[in-house]
Amino acid sequence: MVDERECRKRIKDDPLVERLFLGEGPVYHESNWPLVDATGAILGHGEIAVAALWDGKQVRGFVSADSLLGHAPITAPLQELLVLFSSSIGHLVALQLAQEEARTTAEFHRRVLQGLQAAVVVHAADTRIVMSNQMAADLLGVGEEEMAGKRAPDPAWDFVDEDGTPMVQRDYPVNAVLRTRNRVTDLLVGIKHHGPDQTVWVVVNAFPLLSPDSTVEKVVVTFTDVSARRRMEEERRELETQILQAQKLESLGALAGGIAHDFNNLLVGILGNADLALDLLPADHRGQTHLAKIKEAATHASDLANQMLAYSGKGRFIVEPVSINAVVDDMAMLLRSSVAKNVSLAFDLADDLPLVDADELQIRQLIMNLITNASDAIGKAAGAVTVRTTVADVSDGGDKGVPPATEIPPGACVSVTVVDDGCGMDETTKRRLFEPFFTTQSAGRGLGMAAVLGIVRGHHAAIQVESKPGVGTTVTVLLPVSACPPSSVSVYQTSAPGTAEPVARGGTVLVIDDERSMHFVASELLRKHGFVPLMAANGKEGIELFNKHAEEIVTVFLDLTMPDMNGHRVFDELRRRDPAVRVILCSGYSEREASRDFSDSCLAGFLKKPFKGKDFVAKLS
Repeated sequence: MVDERECRKRIKDDPLVERLFLGEGPVYHESNWPLVDATGAILGHGEIAVAALWDGKQVRGFVSADSLLGHAPITAPLQELLVLFSSSIGHLVALQLAQEEARTTAEFHRRVLQGLQAAVVVHAADTRIVMSNQMAADLLGVGEEEMAGKRAPDPAWDFVDEDGTPMVQRDYPVNAVLRTRNRVTDLLVGIKHHGPDQTVWVVVNAFPLLSPDSTVEKVVVTFTDVSARRRMEEERRELETQILQAQKLESLGALAGGIAHDFNNLLVGILGNADLALDLLPADHRGQTHLAKIKEAATHASDLANQMLAYSGKGRFIVEPVSINAVVDDMAMLLRSSVAKNVSLAFDLADDLPLVDADELQIRQLIMNLITNASDAIGKAAGAVTVRTTVADVSDGGDKGVPPATEIPPGACVSVTVVDDGCGMDETTKRRLFEPFFTTQSAGRGLGMAAVLGIVRGHHAAIQVESKPGVGTTVTVLLPVSACPPSSVSVYQTSAPGTAEPVARGGTVLVIDDERSMHFVASELLRKHGFVPLMAANGKEGIELFNKHAEEIVTVFLDLTMPDMNGHRVFDELRRRDPAVRVILCSGYSEREASRDFSDSCLAGFLKKPFKGKDFVAKLS
């Protein structure tokens, strides 16, 4: 066989081939032709015939036959047989080349498909898979050799919509293209494998391949794995939600703290005047009962204000090493009386529980609020609440609580868990659990769990909530283990117990406060106990009065928050004029919050608003 392209180059050098091309027949015959060997040496003369390897379209080469060995004549039938043979060989060569080209093309397509960074599946019109790549097999959870012949709906996988509901088969991408003859673009689909409960999320594009008569021959479906991207987006959305929730709770905390502070200032007038009136009236006077009720209601209002302060993180806070077990043991009887009669209360306290750095009164409030909330969740049916303490080891990554902004650093901690078998909570209720004034109880105020959150934050602790409707709720508070010796941590410097000198009666007491109710109550109490009251409505007026009466003033009651000139500035100015001035700070905020910037300033004391008359007078000695 000779390649046609080479033959054409050598036509002039090969007279037989040249004569074949110049002739009119499919074969050229010569009766006396020099016959040569491979080296070109003439071996003899005889007949020779040459025919082209014709494949029906082009010449693929040539076939020759001679009579050198047989000496038989090459007759016309033999020449026709040579033409038939050469034509058959030509068609076989063309077929072989076409098959080789098809294999090369198929290998090229396979390499392209396997190299794509996307899964590709080609469906026939009956949805059978006729072509696919390895990535498609991996995402669909089967071997590549198993893909061929499978249809769109297959027992090996299910498709789900973006909202997680099963996808209707008519909406499968291949079926949608076959039904509408339109492209499917950027469709988010979940692939669920039959086995592990895991969904692979992909973005699908599909388009039809049309035949000359515009019918759909095949459908090409491509899909890209976006599971990691979807998880990142979900995490980003969750983080944004947590940030917004934290900002919301922070804003509510600031609002609650401000309201509680102003509320406590108003209660000064109510409680103070009630105390004064009770002292003025005879013990058997009818008004005693009504005034006592007013005082009781005002005290309850003060408790609510303190709950709001606890939520805002500005409540009472004196840190000292505390034994959680000792607190629970001491509260046991009170806790049992606080739950409903249909609720049984059990304690499971770990032995040798380490101490925590905490404010004991706030820890008591936290435990009481958690147990009261658990009892309320049980309702009227019989139920159980369990208080459990144990030592937990927080992992290196720290332990994030719920809601955000409650996180405990790695290390040992004390775990306080309250478990109930009540109604439980759905996710919506759980998300709003710590919002102030949110409650599911008709008689609730919605401040109990808000105060718990404030206490947890104030202690740099974490809180975790697990709940399921109809099953119950588990709330766990994680408190870092104390590294301090069992001694109290002072918020400000005061005289040692028993060494304070009583203030001489008859001295002048300056009260600097912008609340008129404070002026009236303080004036009455001071006069009653032999002091001369001096009232200032703001910081500037207070400094002027102090300058005029400095030698007579024995004590100054100073409000923290006042317009124009706050308590800090007034205190600095008073100390500048008289370093030995005796100043008692007054505020509706907690002692820790109010005296934060006075820690090294030697305050003489702190008076929390609202106050009882005896507490006010006690600060003078």
